[in-house]
Amino acid sequence: MRACYNPDGIVAGRTHFNAYWARDGFWGVFGALELRDFDQAKKHLEFFRSLQKPNGQLPNKVEFIGHTLGSYYERRTEPKSFFRISQSLFQPVDPAALFIIAIWQYYRHTLDTQFLRKFSQPAQRAFTWLKSFDRDGDLLLETGYASDWMDSILKRGKVLNTNVIYAKASKNLAAIYEVLGKERTMREYEQVARELYERIRKVFWNGEYLSDWVSGNRRGRFSADGNVLAMLFKITSPDQAETVFHFIMRHRLDMGHPLRTVWPPYGVYEVVPTYTVIGLADYHSDLIWPWIGSLNALNKFRLGKNDQALDDLALIADWYVARNGVAEVYNRTGIPVNRLFYQSEQPFAWNAACFVYAAKSMGLVGTHEVLTK
Repeated sequence: MRACYNPDGIVAGRTHFNAYWARDGFWGVFGALELRDFDQAKKHLEFFRSLQKPNGQLPNKVEFIGHTLGSYYERRTEPKSFFRISQSLFQPVDPAALFIIAIWQYYRHTLDTQFLRKFSQPAQRAFTWLKSFDRDGDLLLETGYASDWMDSILKRGKVLNTNVIYAKASKNLAAIYEVLGKERTMREYEQVARELYERIRKVFWNGEYLSDWVSGNRRGRFSADGNVLAMLFKITSPDQAETVFHFIMRHRLDMGHPLRTVWPPYGVYEVVPTYTVIGLADYHSDLIWPWIGSLNALNKFRLGKNDQALDDLALIADWYVARNGVAEVYNRTGIPVNRLFYQSEQPFAWNAACFVYAAKSMGLVGTHEVLTK
């Protein structure tokens, strides 16, 4: 985790992702806070606040390195902000919601009310920008291709992962205004959060899990990211969570390896062509992203499945310890992806942060007395 600390915040990695990626860094804040690296978390939030557009949009990434040649890196004289991703004309949406969630996480750990006052308006602007993606007025966001972290998958419409994070942001924004004594504003956002939670359960639930996306009468398959986060944020009911776990168990999606990302995997025709050309069609579809498994272990722990939770987290720990580092993406045997045109990033802040967050939340880090208890 700490290998990804930089003067202005948290970078996603140290090779091809050596930049301030908003999404990765805001998840990185979770890990930094659990490590009590409060200044580092604050730097990251301050940095992105300073780059927020007046309409509330945040950069997708900020580069501080320019052209590269082998091991030679040209450092930019000024950081450069990017608000879109290269393979899409659409804008990534979830970073703005994660910004709000990370602000609340920082306050929970520090109780810094002055910080909260300073960030309340940027958080509200981010939420207002997010609301502009509700194209049909049903509260849920409708986004274009490559607008969430799975930017290799051709999906659009109401995307589960994006809407789950958006709903959690609304709940955290209500909490921010409650602390600041703005009761009327707090009640408004609480109402929005309640309605969003209900809409997600109604629109995405197919009887076994929350569908990856919904567009008209069409819907996606099982995607672990949105389902795991919906359980983590308590959007799903306890009965729905048990049903999701039953689906995972029935299809052996976390047997002998951390939770798989998608089931069944997306086909080549559903993947951005450039990923297929470089032999990476399975990048967001059939490879293992340990951050998902770490948070799923925490979900199991909270539902009383303690042995399963510990086994899951121990397996991920084994993968990390075996290579003395945290890589980005793995195959099902625990080997970081290493192909002709792509090598897995290492270190990788997002995976590290979610592991630290899960381990701390499960009480697995502390003194001998704490661990015994």
